[in-house]
Amino acid sequence: IARTQALSDREFNLPEVKQTLLELFALHGFREWFGEKPGRRVRCEAEYADEHGQLIRIDRVVIDPGGVTVIDFKSGEAEIEEHKAQVRRYLSVLASVHKSLPVQGFLTYLDTRKIGEVAS
Repeated sequence: IARTQALSDREFNLPEVKQTLLELFALHGFREWFGEKPGRRVRCEAEYADEHGQLIRIDRVVIDPGGVTVIDFKSGEAEIEEHKAQVRRYLSVLASVHKSLPVQGFLTYLDTRKIGEVAS
């Protein structure tokens, strides 16, 4: 335990991490992805295979009785098309898995505290 604590103190500025989390949870919609709801299932670092058998790993998948939400977290400040393309791929895979449910996706940029919806 002491080794883990020493490692985490060295790699992370804990007050900064706490402040980032407080700011993220203040953003519209962010808190919703972490709340409990009847029938809700949450998968973190969820692994799925696409139609070609390639493995993908999705940061957070929230499966509610009324729909599926994909959340992809990014560090850094650059909002690039490649990130959106990645989430669209995730949406395509999850739409084929959860055929009867609508699927929506979001990119969350941790450093800039920005959330953007990604259209499928």
